[in-house]
Amino acid sequence: MLTSDFRPDFDSTRRAPYTSRSRPVLSRSGIAALARRFSFLWEDGYAEGPVQAAIRFVIGNPAISTALVGYSSMEQLDYAIAASERGPLPGESLERLQAVWEGLAQG
Repeated sequence: MLTSDFRPDFDSTRRAPYTSRSRPVLSRSGIAALARRFSFLWEDGYAEGPVQAAIRFVIGNPAISTALVGYSSMEQLDYAIAASERGPLPGESLERLQAVWEGLAQG
């Protein structure tokens, strides 16, 4: 969910419009602020970017049995495959993620 808004090639005009029943939980600026808390993953070299970080997190999490990766081109499919071939995120990054989550839970 977060990753699609921060891909440089993402065209937000192609997204289905929100209806009265489906309102965003966070504003665009709120999503950006939230995503910055996770930016250490690509800034510190654990992943190339948010999409790769998300894929690598999911494939390394035994609590997640299915991951749906959306793509609209062969290039995006190749990128998703390459991300999964890098394997799960390293343990150190998962420890840092846990600290981020704890900070979010505390407000």
